[in-house]
Amino acid sequence: MYLYFIPISNVDGLRYINELEGYVTHVILPYYSLLDHDPDYLNNLLRSYNVKWILSSIMPDELLLKENIHQDFRRLADRLDIRDIVIWDMPTYLENYDASIKNTEYSIEIIKWFSSKEKYNIIPLAKGAYPEHLRYSLESILDLNFDVVAFHVSEYLSTRLSPYPYIPDKYLTPTGYMSQLIEIIREYPFKEILLIGIGSPKTLELVDYDDRFRYAGLSWYIDGLKRRAYTPDGIKDITFKYIECNCPACISTPPLYRRKDSLPGHNLYIMNAIAGEAEPPDTSIYDLIADYYEDILIISGLYVGKTDSKYLEALKLIESIKPRHLVFLGNIFYTGDDSQYNRWISFIDKLKEIVTSYKIIIHAVRGYEELRKREILRNIDVIYAGIEDPLINRFEENIESRYFEYLVKFYTPYKDKLWILKYSYNKPVKIYIYSKYRYEDTLSSEEILKALEDEKKLRNVDMVYADLTTYPILDDEKMVGVPGVWVEDLEVDSEIKPGAIYINEYGKPKLILNQQ
Repeated sequence: MYLYFIPISNVDGLRYINELEGYVTHVILPYYSLLDHDPDYLNNLLRSYNVKWILSSIMPDELLLKENIHQDFRRLADRLDIRDIVIWDMPTYLENYDASIKNTEYSIEIIKWFSSKEKYNIIPLAKGAYPEHLRYSLESILDLNFDVVAFHVSEYLSTRLSPYPYIPDKYLTPTGYMSQLIEIIREYPFKEILLIGIGSPKTLELVDYDDRFRYAGLSWYIDGLKRRAYTPDGIKDITFKYIECNCPACISTPPLYRRKDSLPGHNLYIMNAIAGEAEPPDTSIYDLIADYYEDILIISGLYVGKTDSKYLEALKLIESIKPRHLVFLGNIFYTGDDSQYNRWISFIDKLKEIVTSYKIIIHAVRGYEELRKREILRNIDVIYAGIEDPLINRFEENIESRYFEYLVKFYTPYKDKLWILKYSYNKPVKIYIYSKYRYEDTLSSEEILKALEDEKKLRNVDMVYADLTTYPILDDEKMVGVPGVWVEDLEVDSEIKPGAIYINEYGKPKLILNQQ
C-alpha cells in the first residue's frame, strides 16, 4: 500500500495537500464529498496535484442504500480517472444481527463485481458488526487473493453506545470492542492493514503497534479548523494561543495565521511523522508570538469601577501608542463600588473603539482580586445588575446585561500567566508575565527587581514583568520590571503611581510614566 498515514480530504482541504507537496503522495477522497462539485472542475483540480488519488466508498447510510450506488461510484471514478478505490462500505450495526451478515455478504459481492472489471486497484473494506461476520468478510477477501485490507473504525471512536448487551460484556467500551475486532484482523496474513478513522495522535494511541498497520483520517483537517494543534506531546487547543514550529506548513507562515490558516497542514505533517515513527519537528506553544514588526504594551491595575481609577488616562496612552499587542496585567475591573457599571460601560465602549480602529490584539493576566471568579463572573450583583428581582425576571434584558456579555468574552481567555516569544532581528526574546496574589508593598525597589531577576533565572527567559508592587519600575539592562497601577488609593504601604512597559518591535523594553 502506501506510506504510514494517508490523509482523507474533501475538496476544501486539498489546499493543504498542495502546500505539503513532496511530503504527501497519496490522498483518499470520500465519494460523497465530491457530489456537490462539477466533474469537469474536479478533473482539472485533481490533475493539478502530484499525488495518487484513492476514491473511498465510505459514505452516509442513505447514500449506501441508494439503488445502484456502486455503479454511480464507478462512473465517477472513471470520469476522474481514479483507479485506486476502497470498497465496499455497507451499514452493519450490532442492534441488527441479520442485517449485519446480509450487508457483509453484499459488500463482498460488490468487491467481486469491481474485481471483474480488472482496471481497478482495490483496497477491500472488511465489514461485519459481529466477530463471526468480520471473519467471514476477511476470509472472503483472502479467497479473492487480496493481500491488503481496510477497516473503518470511526464509529467506534465517536459513539457513546455500549456494545452490551449485544456483546455479553457489561464493561466493554466501544473503543475496547474496536480493539478486539482489530485483533481479529491481525490474525490473518494480510501484508498491510489500513485503519480508516485513525487520524490524530489521540486515536493513534488507542491502537497497539503492528508494522503492517497503515492509517487514514480526516481529523488532521477538522482539528486544524478548530484550532487544535498536533504536537509531540499531544493535541493542544490554541484558540487563545500561538504555535512555534519549523515544519513546512508553519515555517513560512506568520505566527498569527499559523493558529488557523496553516494549522491543518501542520497537523498533517505531524501525523505523517508520528504514524511513520519519524522524528516530529520541534513545536512550542506560547500565549503570544509577536512578529518582527509587532510591539507590546503592558498595563496593570486599572481597577475600572473604582471611583479614583485613572482608566481614561490609560486609554489615552494606549491610543497614543497604538501597540499591536496590549497586555492587561491583573486587576482590570473592580467590583466594590456601587456605581461601577457606568465606568465599566465607559471603559468597554472606548476600548472597543480603540482596538477596532488600530487592530490591537488584547491579552490579559488575572490579578489577585480576579483569581476568585466570583468577583466578576459569579457575582450575583454583576450578573443580574439592573434587574429588580432576578428570581422572577432572570432573563430580563437591559444595558447592564449586554455589557456583562462583553465581560464574559473579556475574561474567558484570561490567563494566570503569559509566555511570550518576541521575534527580533538578533534572536527571539522569551518573555514571562505573571501576577502576584498580593502587592509586595514592604519591599524596596531593589528587592523587587532582585525578585524579578530570580524569577527570570528560574523560568529561563529573557524578560520578566509582574505586578509585584504599585509603582512603575524597570531595569532595562536586565529587562525586568513592574508597570505600576492606575488608581489613586489602595490599602498598601508602597507608593502608588501609574505607568506602563513598552516593548518595541526590536524587543527592547522602555518604561512609560503617566505625564497627566
